[in-house]
Amino acid sequence: MRKMLVALCLFSLAGSLFASGRGRYGNHGMSTTIDDDGGIVNDCSALRVTMDDRPAARAEETLSVGNLRSLTIRAPQNGGIYVSGSTSGGYEVKACKAAAFADDLNQVRSRVSGNEILTDGPDGGQWLVYYIVRAPRGASLDLDTHNGPITVKLRGTSWDGNIEAHTQNGPASLRIPANFRSGVVVESDGHGPVSCRAAACKEARRTWDDEDNRKIELGSGPTVVRMSTVNGPVSVRESDND
Repeated sequence: MRKMLVALCLFSLAGSLFASGRGRYGNHGMSTTIDDDGGIVNDCSALRVTMDDRPAARAEETLSVGNLRSLTIRAPQNGGIYVSGSTSGGYEVKACKAAAFADDLNQVRSRVSGNEILTDGPDGGQWLVYYIVRAPRGASLDLDTHNGPITVKLRGTSWDGNIEAHTQNGPASLRIPANFRSGVVVESDGHGPVSCRAAACKEARRTWDDEDNRKIELGSGPTVVRMSTVNGPVSVRESDND
């Protein structure tokens, strides 16, 4: 178990700290401390949020998304998304909510509309939502964050659907098993550091167009997982199949 400090007011330090397991990004005096287990957050209790140096008001909600073939999640500003492959064959989606004041927290709502998870909250207030998702490996996922992390943990040897995951000004983290065969592409556009330390990285194809545009291609099959970040760090590490 390790701790990754996410201080949303100190994004300029993200590069050097993320490479050592600690990332900082964002603004507006928000700070989120993340206790992650093997690079993935499994429960809202792993997130500790402060706003203006005070503990934030907190709440969590489980969302029912049924048996959707595809799911789109756009996290609100400063929020994050953690996705892992499900062993049950179905979805499990949890919204971890935080706000500076209880009145604002009561206005933060997550809801399912069609195949999309939408987030509503007070205008101008200090609040955020992190989504923790377990998805069947046949799912097609479209994920997006801004000023927040996005992490995908793969299981087994393949992903039968597809995953598109993008973050602006946030870390992009991939956890991949050594025997994963489906094609995976991870791209970085900007000045964030790129780290590839999984066993799969030994056979990875790396394209460094220039200092700002870098791409890592893993696996041998057609590309079904694409992750990218603009101005954020990239981390590719080993994943078990637990």
